[in-house]
Amino acid sequence: MHFPWYKRFLSYFKDVSIEELESQFSDKLLVSLCNERLKLTAGTAIYSEEDNYYNFTEVFKKIMIKEKQIQNVLVLGLGLGSIPQMLEKNFQRNYSFDAVEIDPAIIHLFNKYIKSSLNSEINVLQQDATEFISINDKRYDLICVDLFINKDIPEQFIAKEFLENLHNSLEKGGFLIYNRLEPESDIEATQKKFFESNFSEVFPNLKIYSIVRNEMYVSIKN
Repeated sequence: MHFPWYKRFLSYFKDVSIEELESQFSDKLLVSLCNERLKLTAGTAIYSEEDNYYNFTEVFKKIMIKEKQIQNVLVLGLGLGSIPQMLEKNFQRNYSFDAVEIDPAIIHLFNKYIKSSLNSEINVLQQDATEFISINDKRYDLICVDLFINKDIPEQFIAKEFLENLHNSLEKGGFLIYNRLEPESDIEATQKKFFESNFSEVFPNLKIYSIVRNEMYVSIKN
């Protein structure tokens, strides 16, 4: 979507508000222009920032995604579609995407601002990710998990059953990338230990990359 030159210019000095929208699942959603990129936030949490979603970009570099045989990708937590955007723009890769997003307000914003600019095939499903993955029978070469309500990950997404369903939804040799924020409290640190215990049982070859304030959990299905 094209914006006036002065808004694009100002976006290099401060975030320029574009639209606010109420959400039944999180704080009010704000779309703003930042360095000529659309940024989606809820409260203090950044949900997406076009191709400048740095944590996923760095992981895609580390796994050398351009060299992998990937066709089908599952994205749990759509945001404004940063993952397909960065794969197209930064890695010149067009895949077939299924994107699961529970919040109709976020889907509306994605359709309004981003979808028409993408070349990849994207099938957006308005559904709870836990429900989707529990009945899914499709296999994916790459699964990206980016599930937040504001800055929190709901407990059902750290449960062992959810992780097992993710494992079952991967093709052999497929990649799982799971985004978490670094813990900021003792409670979050305890939750992290619980999650890592579950994750390493389901995905024994776990690697963790600390990128800015994110912890990216990466594994391959053997």
